[in-house]
Amino acid sequence: MPQDYWDFLENYCDFYEELVRLEEEKMRIIVENKPHLLEGIIKQEEAAVMKAQGLEIKRQELQDAWGAPGRTLREITETAEGADKLRARRLHSRLRGSVETLKAMNQTSADVIVGRLKQIEGVIRELSENGAAPGGSLINRSV
Repeated sequence: MPQDYWDFLENYCDFYEELVRLEEEKMRIIVENKPHLLEGIIKQEEAAVMKAQGLEIKRQELQDAWGAPGRTLREITETAEGADKLRARRLHSRLRGSVETLKAMNQTSADVIVGRLKQIEGVIRELSENGAAPGGSLINRSV
């Protein structure tokens, strides 16, 4: 397998490991209840999604040029030999670990956000039921 493919995959793994760090930062912001900081993280995530799309196109182009169009890294790992096999296994493991971590962290973030929204709904309901809001609304109708 060509060296430029391996170099690319090293950078590809580095990129996904950086996404994990970004997700960790988002999780910290959510847990610390600092929603005003989420906008910056969301912008970084949007840029990362665009970069990921570009990297995936580049990966496919490299594999097409190498003669392995449409193959997954797992498939390449299974058919590689010698030093390439060892390198492919290591890269596959790194990438799989980052992707699995991202999935788990995204789910945890979503669960925390849903929990916070339910808390907010409960407070609003309680305020409405206790007459804190005229006419059951938190908005002053005279405005």
